[in-house]
Amino acid sequence: MIEFKNIGKIYNNSVNVLKDINLSIDNGEYVCIIGRSGSGKTTLAKLMTAEEKPTSGVITIDDWDITKIKKKDIPSLRRQIAVIFQDFRLLPKKTAKENISFACEISGDFGSKMNSKIDQLLQVVGLGDKSKNYPFELSGGEQQRVAIARALAFNPSILIADEPTGNLDSINTEGILTLLQDINNMGTTVILITHDKEIVNSLNKRIITIEDGRIASDRVNGKYLI
Repeated sequence: MIEFKNIGKIYNNSVNVLKDINLSIDNGEYVCIIGRSGSGKTTLAKLMTAEEKPTSGVITIDDWDITKIKKKDIPSLRRQIAVIFQDFRLLPKKTAKENISFACEISGDFGSKMNSKIDQLLQVVGLGDKSKNYPFELSGGEQQRVAIARALAFNPSILIADEPTGNLDSINTEGILTLLQDINNMGTTVILITHDKEIVNSLNKRIITIEDGRIASDRVNGKYLI
């Protein structure tokens, strides 16, 4: 479980980005966090991965208080919580397989075990025949699938998708959303951060709306109302 208790985040001693956030996300949930640009939703994600620390309050993940996390423990946290982004962030001079192998090595996988894992991950994301392709040889949707496979190489219990379809057309968007649902069905907690009204309304998931740094609403099987 992820739990935010009375979380506040202030930048530069003056910009109050998050205000009194109280929120729980159960293991295995699929949650959409929505809000306009600047509402604080991405900051919320950064707090979960300890990229940022809250100014006040406590964040626990499976009873681990990450607000007090030591620098040496951050890599362990980030293997538990994987993040995919709008801009893919692939290594341009590495093939799809090499991009994934980079994550596998960080996780301690090498040799035949790593190769088998990469082959399996490429099959999971529907790119079994693209292992030797470089990012420039792949479509936007395919690049995002490689990014998802790379994230899954860490065997995360939580996957944060921060505007993962922002650079994709409608066909590739549908494919990525289907893949995220498949990942959730395998037991991974999925947190989708988006401002795309059509995506949110098509998913029929729990929707947490952030407005001006506060939780404006938290609805099961909700719709985009802002």
